[in-house]
Amino acid sequence: MREGVFDIAPPRMMHEKAAQKCKLTYDTYENGNLVEYMGCLRRVEEEVIREYVNPILMQAKIPGKNITVLDYVLWRRRQILDGSWDPFTGPIYDNEGKLRIEKGYRASHDMLWNMDWFVEGVAAVQK
Repeated sequence: MREGVFDIAPPRMMHEKAAQKCKLTYDTYENGNLVEYMGCLRRVEEEVIREYVNPILMQAKIPGKNITVLDYVLWRRRQILDGSWDPFTGPIYDNEGKLRIEKGYRASHDMLWNMDWFVEGVAAVQK
């Protein structure tokens, strides 16, 4: 069983299945069909993701809400894609309660690459 939401790099068969749903040949890209493939992928990728996701996330509910973890993750994903939500906009606190990113401020690329702290809710594993 998978441990995470889904593999960081989804299995090759996931991309192949998306291409099949788009009626395209996987790994045969030309200028015209690459644009078509990417457009179609946006339409079918959530359906394909559901086939490869950890089954526990399809049943587990977000505490205090009537939504599964998977549906919540996909809802947030859609918000990121349409620009209505940004996960790196504050207020963001570290796991010791210190405010790291002010309310309304978005973390810069450099700030994200140089993070040396854990966000609220993440427990550090001691070596």
